[in-house]
Amino acid sequence: MSVVLVTPHRFPDLEPELAVLAPLGAELVETASPDEFARRAPEAAALLVSSTPVGAELIARLPDCRAIVRYGIGVEVVDVEAATAAGIPVGNVVDASVDEVADHTVAMALALLRRLPAAAALVEAEGWSLAPVSGVRRLRGLVAGIVGLGRIGQAVAQRLEAFGLEIIGFDPYASGGRYPLVELDELLARADVVSVHVPLTDDTRGLLSIERLARLRPTSVLVNVARGGIVDERAVALMLESDRLAGAGFDVFEREPLPGNHPLRRSPGALLTPHVAWYSEQSLREVQRKAAEQVARALRGEPLAPIVNPAVYD
Repeated sequence: MSVVLVTPHRFPDLEPELAVLAPLGAELVETASPDEFARRAPEAAALLVSSTPVGAELIARLPDCRAIVRYGIGVEVVDVEAATAAGIPVGNVVDASVDEVADHTVAMALALLRRLPAAAALVEAEGWSLAPVSGVRRLRGLVAGIVGLGRIGQAVAQRLEAFGLEIIGFDPYASGGRYPLVELDELLARADVVSVHVPLTDDTRGLLSIERLARLRPTSVLVNVARGGIVDERAVALMLESDRLAGAGFDVFEREPLPGNHPLRRSPGALLTPHVAWYSEQSLREVQRKAAEQVARALRGEPLAPIVNPAVYD
């Protein structure tokens, strides 16, 4: 019987995985802690990974592992280079939450542009005046800058376009397409709302540095639902506090959970959510099922699809 080891997770149960893997005779083993996961990893034929790191040292102790599969898109918790060197394919789930993330992004952008948090706080304080929500501009005709025009970036662009915003994009790996591409510095200087949709890699870590963020206008807003570490969070907090940025929405952070003393927590104009942009009742089950289907491919001797490190099949 093949053991499929599951890192600690927050799913209500593993029924979707069982439905896919039990017919193959696989035993699904949940682990309660990273230590237990590391201890039992060598017996696994496949790993299902949530947020527990799978580093080179652990990968070196996987004699019979046929796949490492990440629940979701990002694979930064997996040492892909080490897995490739060990001949272990790494898979992920790229399309289970596209609508959810795009919807969450646009909800944040509209809330910031319409200054809904300030308006709601006014009513809660029993006030009733337009003064605290001054600066609200008509959406039609504003410019949205999309950093990364993959599946989610394009879905966000389509939604914002429906509200009458002009779309520009930055993506060094894209060419042609529906939306005009510009250099990142130009995008930041022109956009009324900037939305970040790139993976966290060595190339994108610190992409929106304090120097680049300085190109934003004081009336602009910024939304990051991609990954922490791409945007300089402390620089954004400083800009919000000094009225050099109108608003910022973050669903992801360099350190999660977000520390209680983080400056974004007390920044005016900050709209923060706890890494939930991907979530709906439907997407939760879909990401579980699709991750299990990746493992099923590996157990049947089939290539993963999608595959993060295709070199393992060369």
